[in-house]
Amino acid sequence: MALLAERFKRFFLIWGLAIFIPLGAASKQSMGTSFILLASMLIVTTFLSSPRQLIPDRSVFISLFSFFLYILGVHFFSVQCVPCKSLLLTKIPMLALVFWVASSNLTRFVHSPRPNIPVALILGLFTTSLFLIIEFLNDAMIYRFVSDRLNDPEVALSRYNRVTSALVIFVWPISYWVYRKGHPFIAVILISITCFTAALSDSNSALVISILIPLVAIAAYFFATFIFWLVLSSLSIFTLLSPIIFLFLLNWVKPFADRIPPSTLDRIEIWHRTASAALEAPWFGHGIGVTRYLVIPPELLDQYKYHVTATTHPHNAAIQLWLELGAIGVIIFFLVLWFAIQPLRRISSSCLFIVSATAVGVIFTSLVSFGFWQETWLGIIGMVIICFKVTLNGLDDNDPS
Repeated sequence: MALLAERFKRFFLIWGLAIFIPLGAASKQSMGTSFILLASMLIVTTFLSSPRQLIPDRSVFISLFSFFLYILGVHFFSVQCVPCKSLLLTKIPMLALVFWVASSNLTRFVHSPRPNIPVALILGLFTTSLFLIIEFLNDAMIYRFVSDRLNDPEVALSRYNRVTSALVIFVWPISYWVYRKGHPFIAVILISITCFTAALSDSNSALVISILIPLVAIAAYFFATFIFWLVLSSLSIFTLLSPIIFLFLLNWVKPFADRIPPSTLDRIEIWHRTASAALEAPWFGHGIGVTRYLVIPPELLDQYKYHVTATTHPHNAAIQLWLELGAIGVIIFFLVLWFAIQPLRRISSSCLFIVSATAVGVIFTSLVSFGFWQETWLGIIGMVIICFKVTLNGLDDNDPS
C-alpha cells in the first residue's frame, strides 16, 4: 500500500508541477485551484504511505494556531466591518495550507526513489514562455481567437501578469537543478527565455524581479548567510515602518510626480490611503478585506489623481497586514514566518543563495502587486515551496524538506 501510494504521489507531483504554469496562462484563477488540488493529493498519498510526514513543525503549528485565534477574536469582537466577518473562513484555510506544505514533509519519498520531476517542469516553463511571447507580440491573438473576441479592444495583456510573475519565479529553482545536474546551457536558455518574456509583458513587477533575482543570486553566492539575514531584517524593518513610510511617500514624490508612470502613482496613492486608515486602528486593524469598503475622505481625495474609488486590496502585503490585523497581528505573523523559515538555516550555502534570491522575488512581488490573501498568489507561493522542496531534495546534503 505504501509503495503504491508513493507511486501516485510521484504522478501527482510530476503533472501537478508541470501543468501549473501552462494552466495559469490559460486561466489565472486556476493557479489557486491547482495548488489546492496538488496539496490535497500530497496529503492523501502521504497519509497512506508515511503518516508521520504529515505532521508540521510544532513551532509553526503553535504560532500559526495563535495567529488564527487572534484573527478570530479580533474579527468577531472588535472589527466593525460586517462584510469582513464573512471573508474570514474563506481566507484562513488557504494560508494554513501553504504553511502546512512548507513545514511538513509532504514531498518526501520514503519507500521509493525520488521522481525526476524537473524534466516535466522544464517542458511546462518552455512551452508557456513561447505561448506568452506569441501573445505579447500579437496583442493576445490566441486568447482573442479562442474566446471569440477578435475585435474586442478591451482585451488587456495584463491578464497574463500573474502567470508571468510565476514563470519568472519558478525558473530559478528549476534552472538551478538543471545546472547542478550538469546542463548549464539548458539553464541559461530557460532563464533567458523567461527574462525575455517578462520584458515583453505588461507586468512591471515581473520585469523588475527578472533583473533583481539574478543580482541577488550573484551577491548571495558569495555572501549567502549575510544576504539571508539582510533580506530578513530589511523585510522586518520595512513592514514595521510601512505605515509611516507610505504616509509620507506621497508627499516625497510630488515634486517629480509627472515623471512617474500612472500605474505606479496610483499604487502610491492607494498605499497612502491604506496607511492613513491603518493608523486609525493601529493595534487590531479593521478586519480582513476591509480595503474594498474604505471610503476616501474629501481631504484625501483632493490629493489623489488616480485613486478615486475603493480598490480590492492595497497591492502591498506589509501595509495590508497593518490595515487588517494591526500591529499585534503583524508581530504574530512574523513569529509564524520566523519559525517557518528555520529549516533554511540548515541547508548549505550552495543552495541557500538561490533560495534567498528567489525569496526576494516573491517578497518584492508581494510588496508591489498582489493582495496578501489572494488565492492565486498564495497558490503561486505554495507551488514555489513545493518546487523548491522537490528540486533541492537530493542536491543538498542536509535535505531541507
